[in-house]
This record gives sequence, structure tokens and C-alpha cells, in this order.
Amino acid sequence: MKLFRDVNKSLLRSLMIFLLLGIHVSFAEEKKSELYMFIQPVKLTAELEKDRQGIQQVMIQTVLTTRKFEIMLSQETKIQDLKIRLYELKSILTPSERPGFYHIEMELINPKIAKTVRSVNVQMVSSKRLLYAIRIMVLQIVFGEKYKEKIKLIDEFKDLPTPPESTSPGVPEVKPVAPLPANNPVNETSLLDGKKKSNTPSSEDVRPSNFAYKLGSYFQKQTIESSGQLKDVTSEMMNLNLELGIYWKYSETDQNPMIFNARYGQIISKNFEKSPSNWALSALYNKRMNKSYGFLGGLALENSSFVNYYAIASDIEVGTLKTLWAQLGIDSNIYYFKRKFYFSLNFFKSLLSQINFTGVSNSQVSSSGYEIFAGSRVFKNFHAGLRYSSYSTQIISSYKFSNSDDRISLGVYYPIGF
Repeated sequence: MKLFRDVNKSLLRSLMIFLLLGIHVSFAEEKKSELYMFIQPVKLTAELEKDRQGIQQVMIQTVLTTRKFEIMLSQETKIQDLKIRLYELKSILTPSERPGFYHIEMELINPKIAKTVRSVNVQMVSSKRLLYAIRIMVLQIVFGEKYKEKIKLIDEFKDLPTPPESTSPGVPEVKPVAPLPANNPVNETSLLDGKKKSNTPSSEDVRPSNFAYKLGSYFQKQTIESSGQLKDVTSEMMNLNLELGIYWKYSETDQNPMIFNARYGQIISKNFEKSPSNWALSALYNKRMNKSYGFLGGLALENSSFVNYYAIASDIEVGTLKTLWAQLGIDSNIYYFKRKFYFSLNFFKSLLSQINFTGVSNSQVSSSGYEIFAGSRVFKNFHAGLRYSSYSTQIISSYKFSNSDDRISLGVYYPIGF
């Protein structure tokens, strides 16, 4: 009987251990995330290098607390060979102009398709609240617009007190998530936000579109000083310009797009109704040096008009100037007062020019100019743009003839697919 009781106890003990292991495994499988994250080493300045371990630890703690991702500690395997859904968290800390304050950039990247899913930027963060700001930004990256509901998750960290709401670091709203093509069965943000997914193939198996677009409408004031042998004529006219920009990348990993622009303008000022429409076409290569700036180079073809007298006692005649430009420039993205601004500066030099003005149509034409553009988001996804350009044209003929063309335009544009 004693042997029988010992056997029963042994069997009961084994059964209990088996059941406990089964319960533990089932709970582990239930809580295990299907999303994995690799936290890239944070880019720090020399004065913050001593705090690297603490900053990296805070990021790992916050990611684990969200219970959205499993942490991957290394990436020795080629990304494309991984069978898991992996994301990378990239962070850059740079000092501001004011000592003791920093700018923080953070991106969540899908490395398999080289796509930024979410990005957050915070300016002028005090060194005393650096770790708290990083935690908030991680919540933004993971939860998007719902991050405020999740701030309680980081209350368990006691190494830094949570500052009151009035003194907490400024945290901007999360940038719009980079959209995937319409035929994509799964949206990245739906996946991150825990929404129900389709049973169709994974979004990683469908390549995103390599195209983006920009539509714009501008009012332009144009001042042309036409200097001829007979009389100098100054013309001021208003134009309504419509513009289309197309951005194309060779592949999903290519960071250097081709930019194709088309502009059509109609003069809306009185007394110039019969002047021909102006238009321009351009093809540029945008060599990105980093996220902040890049170089532009390419060709542009433009049709513009002017007026002058070609003979004594003649009426004012409208002339048309067609120019093939060589274009070189630089563009930059900067953040100021927590707002992103886009700037570009381009220089032009004529390669070929053709003029149809009476008396100088067969002359040699030489032109040069420059253009400055600045833009920023003003409402939802609508952006305001301000452009100033100046061109000088010299016509070498039997008598002196030249044009000075200054333009200033203000309008709105709407980017699609950026």
C-alpha cells in the first residue's frame, strides 16, 4: 500500500508539473508579440556619450512596457532572410544653440522595404528632462495619436520624476504615417495599432510605390524691364500658375529621387490678355546627402513673354523667349519652433535660347538667373510656398537689347505619397 501511495504521489506530482508548464507556455504564447524591434545605437554627441547606457536602457524599458514588440538584441542575420516582422527604432540627439538643450529625432523603420512608418521630432529639450522626453517619444512611435492614453505605462519608472503637465517637454503630434499603395492588403499602422488584419499576403511582400506627387497653385507677380534701343518698357503683370511635381525613385531602397516638374501660367492682369501663356518643364536629380539636405541638378525648358517697341511709331509688340536651362541647386529640411520647413536655392544658366521679337529674332541670346523657395505645412496636409526668382537676358544684336525678369509668387501645394 505504501508503494502504491508513493507511485500515486509521484504521478500526481508529475501531472501537476505538466499542467503548470502547459499553463505557463499557453500564457507565454498568448502574450508573445508577433512584432519585433531592433533598437539601433543612438547617435549622440561627445558630451552625451557618457549617458549612452542609460538612454539605451530607457528606450528598451519603454518598448518592453508597451507590450507591442519583442526586442531583438542583434541583427547578424540578413534582414531579407528573417521570417519575422521586424522594425528598427532609430534615434538622433543633437545639441541646440542654447547650452543644456537638445533636439531629438526618432523614426520607426520597416527595414525590409526601407520605409519610415512613423517619425517624431522634439526641439529644445532640457538635459534634465531628456530621458522623460525619450520615453514619451517612444510611446508616440509605438501608439501614434493614442500615446497620451498610454503615458501611465511609464509611471513605474522611478529614476526620474514625471514633471507636471505645464513643465513637461514639448512633444509635437506624430507625423502622418507614410501611406502604402491602395492595393496593399495590410497597412503598417493598422498592424501597430492592433487592428484586425486581412488574411491576404503580408505587406512586406508587396513593394510600396516609388512615386510621390505634389500639386500646387500660385499667384505670381512678374516685373519685366525690357531695355531696347528705342525705349525701356517696364511691365507688371499677375499670373495664376498651376504646378505638378512628380518624385520617382529607381527602387524602394533608393534615397535619391528624380524630380519632374510641370508649370502652366495664365496672365490675369488687364491689358495683357493677349499675351501668350507661360510654361516650364524640368527634370532634376536630387542627390540626398542625409535627411537634412541634398543637391539638385538637371535641365529645364521654359517659355516666357515680354513687351517692347521694335520701331519708331510702332505699337508695343509681344515677344516670346524660349530657354533651355542648366539648373544646379541645393535643398534643405530644417525644424524651427517644432515645425518643418523646406528650402531650396537654384541657379540657372542658358544652354540654348530662341527669341521671336522682331528685329532680334536671329540674335545670340544669353541668360542666367536664380530662384529661392521656402515652404511649410499650414493646415492638415496643405503647405504654403513662397518663391522668388530673378533672370537676366542679354540679346546680342545690331543694337542693345536686354530683359530683366523678377518674379515673386505665393500659393499652396498638397503633397501626396510623401
